[in-house]
Amino acid sequence: MGKLSKPAKRSKDVLDYILKRYTQANGKVYNKRGDECGYLTPQGRYKLTLYPPSGKCVMFRSHVIWAIVHKRLATGTLDHQDDDRTNDDIGNLKEMPMVKNWAKSSTTPRGVTEYREGAYMARVICDGVRHYFGSSKCVDEAAEMARQGRELLGVE
Repeated sequence: MGKLSKPAKRSKDVLDYILKRYTQANGKVYNKRGDECGYLTPQGRYKLTLYPPSGKCVMFRSHVIWAIVHKRLATGTLDHQDDDRTNDDIGNLKEMPMVKNWAKSSTTPRGVTEYREGAYMARVICDGVRHYFGSSKCVDEAAEMARQGRELLGVE
């Protein structure tokens, strides 16, 4: 078997660390002592700070639960089926490509993300790379920037 790339080694290191140190039940993560792990961010998501040998990393609790149950890291984003981002029960999580997850939950036009209240960013994903095309206080202006970006990149 060939050598693993640095990102693949890092992923394997993180997965091994999670599987050795944590368990999950009812959408929560516990260490070997039985203590619940994680903290609630201001954005309403639970995160855990991990310290595998390859260095510190921060992960969403949902991704740690996914790794424990499926014995692999998620390759896309994890969608919360009930749209409650604090409900990390494995039955509520569905792996999906990032673009589909954004499309499902978006109330803004395609290619536009509200990154602050009343502030919109235009970006387009092409071949797995995010391209930034500007920001505006007007959602329609940001949508036009995104449309022009898709046209420039040749993305449908």
